[in-house]
Amino acid sequence: MPPLTRRNARDDARARTTVTAALVAAAALTAAGCSGADRPATGAAPADAASLKLTPTTPAARGPVDRVDWLLEDEPDSLDLDTQGSSAGRVVLTNVCERLYRLQPDMTVKPLLAEQAANPDDKTLVLTLRDGVTFHDGSPLTADDVLWSLKRHADPDMEQSDEFGNVASMTKTGAAEIT
Repeated sequence: MPPLTRRNARDDARARTTVTAALVAAAALTAAGCSGADRPATGAAPADAASLKLTPTTPAARGPVDRVDWLLEDEPDSLDLDTQGSSAGRVVLTNVCERLYRLQPDMTVKPLLAEQAANPDDKTLVLTLRDGVTFHDGSPLTADDVLWSLKRHADPDMEQSDEFGNVASMTKTGAAEIT
């Protein structure tokens, strides 16, 4: 490489300045592209955060969709709720598996697989299962299926066993009933 003359040194300084400016501009554009959106993709004005009304629910679906992309922080470890410890697995499984009841945003309880519950005394809970429920393969849900699941959840080696600390026994007491 020939030694730098005054002219080459000036050109080299300009080139370094140009490259530095280009790198700064590229970094700024990259940072802007990774920042949170301040307006909808449609080009509407930014929302005033102070005037937004937050709600605990989303609007009801308006019809079928062709595709849904779901962003999870990682892959589920398993599709077994009793052994699934990651939040990604729980997100998927809550959309695949039904519960007997669902806690609502207002802290009330909504029946899902259980149609009703009765308390004949202070220590007894009788669940009546909803009729017409089927599994993914089309087979009907039975009281035997629910009892098996409850007993599996109660096993001390399972993730949800702490929810059964006050349960002395569980039995099928009718075609669609667990006590």
